Amino acid sequence: MTSYTRTKELLLVPPALEPVSINDVMAHLRLDSTSDNAYLATLITAARQTIEAECWCSLNTQTWQYWWDRFEWQMYIPRPPLISSTFIQYLAPQSSNSVYTVCPTSIYELSQHRGIPLYRLQCLQTWPITRGYRDDVMCQVVTGYGPNPTDVPGPIRQAILLLVAHMYLNRGEVVAQLPPAIGALMGNYRFKEF
Repeated sequence: MTSYTRTKELLLVPPALEPVSINDVMAHLRLDSTSDNAYLATLITAARQTIEAECWCSLNTQTWQYWWDRFEWQMYIPRPPLISSTFIQYLAPQSSNSVYTVCPTSIYELSQHRGIPLYRLQCLQTWPITRGYRDDVMCQVVTGYGPNPTDVPGPIRQAILLLVAHMYLNRGEVVAQLPPAIGALMGNYRFKEF
């Protein structure tokens, strides 16, 4: 298997909605007052980001750019599930640092390995030649389960509610390890980074 050499990443478009709402959290915590709503909103985002890091995935629809130093036979795309690939671009030997060339879609295909999406060469094709410097290859992808909160699997949404409740009731404490119930809910939705 080819080594995994992604060099950097950039979140272009964050999720428009969180997988759970403030009303969901208030119902879960049995809160009547709205005085903590701003704080709950930050906890929801923090919980979603923690779950995404633990599962190595995107929950609601997000747009990312990733860079590699070079083309490889297989290039793994982080944060599945993959919704779409917008493009792969590269810096040709004669190009400057900012002028990327679009890679023809006829030479590569999208596939997956153990649920992780990847770009790979089509049969009898070769990748274009790059400059041979850092960040020569760049792609843009859209990942996530979908744009709506209910597109995210129910167990993941429940894990977010439990994590928000844990952080809300244990203010000031760092979550060093996720509570076992949260880990159990995420079990079937964990992807593994290469």
